[in-house]
Amino acid sequence: MDGDVIDLVADFVHPAGELLPLREAGTDREFFALNILKDIDCLNPEAIHVEELEIRPDFLPRRLPESGLFKVPHLDTTHIFCLERSDDQRSFISTVEVNELTGLRFEPIWNSTQGAAPINLMIG
Repeated sequence: MDGDVIDLVADFVHPAGELLPLREAGTDREFFALNILKDIDCLNPEAIHVEELEIRPDFLPRRLPESGLFKVPHLDTTHIFCLERSDDQRSFISTVEVNELTGLRFEPIWNSTQGAAPINLMIG
């Protein structure tokens, strides 16, 4: 992310982790990588179903953060989760979409009424 993008998403990225400054090789162009530090133990260990390269995580709602970006310690570190509640006035996903930011893909994997959807572990 460059500084302009950080200005747009600062309220979402700062609580989730740390911004690591990087410089494009051979240029003075600076950008930042987000290192997610919020690691939430929120999976129901009795209800995780794994089949070959697919997992169906079952979250424990009482352990989920209020909202925002986080990782889960039981899964590899390439999966970053974004919790958004229906009563959120402003959300990370809508901020990304409205500002036409690129480089992210959002996949719904769980909701409180329908439960888990599969995560393909090969696409990280």
